[in-house]
Amino acid sequence: MSQALPAFYDLHDELLQYDLAVHPAECHGAMCGTFCSQYELSFVDWCHAVLFEMDTGLTTATYEELVSQRDPRTYSRLAWLHRATIAQLEDSNYGFQLLLPGDDDEVADRSDALAAWCQGFLFALTASGVSQGKPFSTEINELIHDFSEIAKLDLENIDEHDEGDAVAFEEVMEYVRVGVLFIWAELMDQGSSMTQPVKH
Repeated sequence: MSQALPAFYDLHDELLQYDLAVHPAECHGAMCGTFCSQYELSFVDWCHAVLFEMDTGLTTATYEELVSQRDPRTYSRLAWLHRATIAQLEDSNYGFQLLLPGDDDEVADRSDALAAWCQGFLFALTASGVSQGKPFSTEINELIHDFSEIAKLDLENIDEHDEGDAVAFEEVMEYVRVGVLFIWAELMDQGSSMTQPVKH
């Protein structure tokens, strides 16, 4: 059995505690995008190269100062998420899951989190430059296009009392989950010469 992810709202609280203006789902998406690209980054390096770049609370004037004051070694739940994510991606039983609010949350909130997840995934996947070494396959390009459309989900028309909307969300969430596993498997098989396997 693969390692469980930390609870969504526990991670949310840790991000607030350390003044990180990043959506919890976006963090997980960015981790998955990094791992799928085979980009070799320790957790601390990932924070500096990816997480802090996504922090919408940082301005050009404060970026260097604030980043220098941050110590990712204190981010216990984020580090847990980092370990668990790679373990889930490598799970032969396909135990990989997206970090999103639970079933008890409103569909609009879960949809918003899924959109943020896709934004983080696409940011990390494309920022790694993996596609510069060898073009993505048609299938991966189609998934990237679909993920970009999901990242722009229109939440205004979601009806919390419409069972069809809830079912549609579950189908889209599963599509993303399976799509990530496909991208992971294909890029790992490619063994791009530009990148190295992820360190554990």
